[in-house]
Amino acid sequence: MLIIEFENNSILKQSLKQVKIIGLQLIDYKFILHIICPEVLQMSRHSHLATGGDQMF
Repeated sequence: MLIIEFENNSILKQSLKQVKIIGLQLIDYKFILHIICPEVLQMSRHSHLATGGDQMF
């Protein structure tokens, strides 16, 4: 598993704006990305084609 931590002030600013609009208070925020490495994606495509499936996942 690969974990990359970063800060993005624009995400924080947008989060604060949204909670203010709906009348809540922001106590924490997280931005989560789920990724698949290209090799696994390619393997799943080949497997998908070999089985003749009509859906990827």
